[in-house]
Amino acid sequence: MKRIMKTLWSGLFLFFLFGIGLNAQKQVTIKGAITAKNGEPIEFATVVFKSLPDSGMVTGVITGSDGGFSVNVPGSQEGVIQVSCVGYELSSQKIALAGREFYDMGELTLIPASYALEEVRAVRDRIRAKRTSGGTTYFVNRNMKEASASGIDMVKFVPGIQVDMMQNVMVEGRKNVVILVDGIERSVAFLGQLDSDRIDKIEINHQPGTQYRSNVSAVVNVVTRKNEVRGFSGHLNGEIPARLNEIYSFPSASVLYSAPNLNVFSSYRGEFSYFDIESENTKKIFEDPELVLKNVELLSQKNWSHKVMAGVDWFPDSKNQFNIYAFVNPYSNEQDGFVTATRESANEIHFEKSLEKNELDDNFAFGGSLYFKHLFDGAESQSVAFETGYYQFDGRKGTKYMEDEVFCTSADPYERALLGKMEYQVGLNSRWRWMAGGEGHFRKLGDPVDESEDYQENIWSGFTSIVVQESDFEGQAGVRAEFFQNTVGGKELDGVWSFFPFVSFSFKPSAKHQVKLSYRRSVVRPHLMQLMPSLLSSDFFTQKQGNPYLHPEYFEELALEYSLLTGNQFLSVGPFYSRSTDVIADFTTMKNPEVFLKQPQNLGDIKRLGVRLNATLKPFEALIFNPYFRVFHLETAPEGDQVESERMWTSEWGFGLSWQMNHEWSLSATGMQRADLHKIQSSFYEDFLYFVSLDKKLFKNLTAGLTCAVPFAENITYQGHSLMGEGFSENVDKNILTSECPFWFKMKYTFSSGKSRGKIRASDVFEGKRVREGFSR
Repeated sequence: MKRIMKTLWSGLFLFFLFGIGLNAQKQVTIKGAITAKNGEPIEFATVVFKSLPDSGMVTGVITGSDGGFSVNVPGSQEGVIQVSCVGYELSSQKIALAGREFYDMGELTLIPASYALEEVRAVRDRIRAKRTSGGTTYFVNRNMKEASASGIDMVKFVPGIQVDMMQNVMVEGRKNVVILVDGIERSVAFLGQLDSDRIDKIEINHQPGTQYRSNVSAVVNVVTRKNEVRGFSGHLNGEIPARLNEIYSFPSASVLYSAPNLNVFSSYRGEFSYFDIESENTKKIFEDPELVLKNVELLSQKNWSHKVMAGVDWFPDSKNQFNIYAFVNPYSNEQDGFVTATRESANEIHFEKSLEKNELDDNFAFGGSLYFKHLFDGAESQSVAFETGYYQFDGRKGTKYMEDEVFCTSADPYERALLGKMEYQVGLNSRWRWMAGGEGHFRKLGDPVDESEDYQENIWSGFTSIVVQESDFEGQAGVRAEFFQNTVGGKELDGVWSFFPFVSFSFKPSAKHQVKLSYRRSVVRPHLMQLMPSLLSSDFFTQKQGNPYLHPEYFEELALEYSLLTGNQFLSVGPFYSRSTDVIADFTTMKNPEVFLKQPQNLGDIKRLGVRLNATLKPFEALIFNPYFRVFHLETAPEGDQVESERMWTSEWGFGLSWQMNHEWSLSATGMQRADLHKIQSSFYEDFLYFVSLDKKLFKNLTAGLTCAVPFAENITYQGHSLMGEGFSENVDKNILTSECPFWFKMKYTFSSGKSRGKIRASDVFEGKRVREGFSR
């Protein structure tokens, strides 16, 4: 009931907020962009609005560096927009404003004076999205740009993409998402420092092809605009907290230097989240009388990260390119405070103990990659690419409980990883294309204090696929084969072959309608902390230990999707069926009535059958709404008889909403409610999370604003779970304690100089997966 009321109040607040705003406009805002015939923006063009029938000038502006303009005029007037610029023909267009609050003229293309073939070409609203052979492409519009400061902000408006409060990117609740920028793999941190003004469109693929790693759940490709700046360009983006106990900041900075055949870039991405956290763990032991164990923690979360990235692109000729990329990343995730443990039965407390808790978490990661691509005939019809990368992680982790005596647990984990990949593709003819390649991934992790805990895995992969494209039909089929070999404590285990087929067919009976059927099999491999056998303390009554003998978890999905594109409105809906086998999840056992052990195991299978919907809509002239909804029936099948099977319905949903107001103001909101996550023994849940932002463009290159997270909630359940074990139950709620209206200020400044040039290309083939306790990823 508490979660339902929170969601209801949040929805009412958003409805009230935007309802008030939509009735407040008194003038019409006319926006557009002036471009040349080659698509480049025209700066310093004069845009004038003249009233009719007297042709009197009402107002006028000068276009900025991006060619954009915005003027406010009385809503009852009819008039003419007139555009003039030295070297171009004078252009004009009649517009009617009656009954409008916003008028988007799109791109107005000026014709050079020597080629005066026509006055002006007006492109109305850009289509919001369309289906492609690789998934769905969502086109960036002015609303999205003005409501975003970075690439992370931008993807929040894409249906199906979920970004939590720590800016982790998920697709339909699944976390292992590959981020691409212009087709080259990046990290989430790179996306966070990418200037939103550079983004042209975002492609999302729920079922990636065989060329992607088998553990990838989805691919998000951010495509930037083709015209960049030759010379220096960059940006500064800062977020300033309003309260010291609610620090939530992701500052970024970048500088790019472009010269003929060469690009050099460097960037910084910071993460700071300091919150007060309350966690309550209640265990009930089914005895007579019932025994209740409680562990209450009042903690201060201190998470920080500094990531510095650098890269070089070299294009010696039209057929070859070289890319070098590197990063360093120190980070820490600690929770310090006080823990109170009690034991009671028959409503009487028989034991109570309070301890001070101090955590140690120091981590350092660095890595790099080298990428080379060759076009055999100078075109993409035949090419070969090679990529290699290295990743290294070293950490120090420990927990200390202090009272009269001190209890400590500690570990010094490390990880080393190396990747090599080759990919070849060739166009067989105008309709058929073939691709093949191979990949090797080698990883070693452990604790230098105890070599018996070392773990090593080698994965050899080969993949192939064939693609056919017709005017109304597209098809792709392929398979990825992997040989997995691991070593635990110096003992080499038997190798395992796995095969991952992929099939996709789409039929387009008309320009508006498309149907797609697809199937894919993938894998979920255990992460570092799930494999480490070190025994750590989770709370006063619970110990946690990794399991180096975990098997991979396999996932397969069959989906049918229908999409409709009418005007600039897009809708996609369809059923899906998925199955997870050998699910990796924590299994909790009771060693005695006061000691519990959590250890990850392969617990069984999960089946899901449901339907999902994505849309991008424009219900009003200045308002864009992008909803996402998924509902499904879930059925679990545990391996043993210690856990009962379950059958239930569950759902998840999210939205992105942006509204452009007068005088360069913009109001936006994003929200997500993740589905309850069932992991055989445990069921995880969290509160509805949403953000409201108000931004104002102060100058051409400077934007300021503020963002509020879940106003009036006062606490947010960022992670909760419940489980039933043999002879006991457990319920856990972890809440962030906030003020009634937690908010922070933000500011973005961009700069550029010189002429247009190509874009930087670098690869993040390795990105360490940080496993954090508390409100984190």
